[in-house]
Amino acid sequence: MKKVLTVILLLAAIPLLFNTALCASAYTPATAEIAVEIKHGGTAVIIPEVNCPIPDKTELKLEDGEVGRFNIQFTEPGIYTYTVKTVPDSRNLDFDSTVYTVIIYVTDENGTLKAVKLVYAGGVKYAGEPGSDGSPDVILFENTEPEQKETTTQGGNPVIPVVPPVPGLIIPVIPEITTAPGGNTSPSPETTTSPGGTNRPDSAERTTAPEETGIPETEENNPAPPDKSNPKTSDDTDMEMYFLIAVIASAGLLVLSIIYAADCRKLIKSKENSSHTDS
Repeated sequence: MKKVLTVILLLAAIPLLFNTALCASAYTPATAEIAVEIKHGGTAVIIPEVNCPIPDKTELKLEDGEVGRFNIQFTEPGIYTYTVKTVPDSRNLDFDSTVYTVIIYVTDENGTLKAVKLVYAGGVKYAGEPGSDGSPDVILFENTEPEQKETTTQGGNPVIPVVPPVPGLIIPVIPEITTAPGGNTSPSPETTTSPGGTNRPDSAERTTAPEETGIPETEENNPAPPDKSNPKTSDDTDMEMYFLIAVIASAGLLVLSIIYAADCRKLIKSKENSSHTDS
C-alpha cells in the first residue's frame, strides 16, 4: 500500500517540476556591464543591495589608464541597485571619495529581458537614461597626487625664483650700514648745503648771520644770556629761617649751661657745709 502511494505522489509531482522548468526558462537572460576606470590606478568595489544578482566579480584592481568591467546577469524583470566606489591604499595619493549609485532597470520585451543602466554620482545623474539604448559612459575615479607647496633642490634648499630685469626700470641702491670693530655703527656723513645751493658731504655746518635773515634784532628774537652768578638750586626755602633756628638753638644751649653750672655750685656748697658740721 505504501509503495502505491509513493508512486502516485511522484506522478503528481512530475507536471509541477515540468512547469517550474518552463517558467525558469521563460526569459532569455540579460547581461549588464558596469565599466570603471581609475586615474593613477587603484581598487574599485561593487556592493549589491538585497535581492540583487551578484556580479561576476566584486573587486577590480586596475592600472592607470586601464578599464575594468563588472558583469551582471539578470533572469527576472525588476529594478536593481548597486554601489560602486574605490578603496584607498598606502600610496601617497589623494583618493577619489566619490560614491556612484548604479540603478539597472530590467524589463520584459516579448519574453526577452532588456537591461538599462542609470548612474548617479553624489545624487546627481552621471550617465544613462531609463529606456535608452545607449550605455552610460565609463565611471571614472580621479586619484590625484598631493600638490607640491614648495619647490626644492636636491640638497633640500628652496629655490628662489629669479625675476628677469625690466627694461627702463632703475632699482635704487641702498647703502649698507657698516659696523665698527667695537660694535658701534659708523654714522653716515651729514650733507650740508653750500651758499651756491650744492650739497657737500663732510662739510662744516653753515650758520646764517643776523643780517642775512632780514629780521631786526630785538629782545624777543635775541634774548640776553642768563645770569650765572647766583645759580638756582632745587631748594626754594628762605635762608633767614635757617639762621633764626640756629640762633634759638644756641640760646637754649646757653641757658641750659647756666642752669647746669648753678646746680653744680649748690651741690659743692652743700658738701662743704656737711663736712664742716661733721668736724
